[in-house]
Amino acid sequence: MPASASPKSTACTCTPRRPARSLAIWAIPAITVAASLANAAVENRHLAGLYANTSLPNSDQPIRIPPSRNPEQLTLILEALAKVLPFPIAPLENFLAAESGRLPWGATLVIVSAVLSEGLLSTLLKLRDAGHRLLVTALGDTVSTDTMAGIKVWHISPSEI
Repeated sequence: MPASASPKSTACTCTPRRPARSLAIWAIPAITVAASLANAAVENRHLAGLYANTSLPNSDQPIRIPPSRNPEQLTLILEALAKVLPFPIAPLENFLAAESGRLPWGATLVIVSAVLSEGLLSTLLKLRDAGHRLLVTALGDTVSTDTMAGIKVWHISPSEI
């Protein structure tokens, strides 16, 4: 986690790159990065949580682990990440918009995604304007920082994972 990202509370959100063919390529890196970020948040004594636009087996609900300093929080997050299905419930921008009311005011959101669409950018700008600090963890080689309009982007190429 970059030194500039010192959140009071963190919500990691992960999404695979594309439906069907590319799921296996991006699901595991997204899960790995989300787990590493959650671990760093807990080690630095920040509130940590997980909101993911995917579900656990036998569920149609997204993963929601609200931010907490509970001693078991990292275990809850890692167990959820270990069980996730590599299928998004909704486009990430729709998921974030729907979940935004559940997020603590002022929470720093760490978004993990390989897809940075115009719709996602629009949603991120609304979250920023609502008082959230944002860090986008962009997976892949083909991500442009020019479209992120002042939102911090941390690039991770496939070779770094």
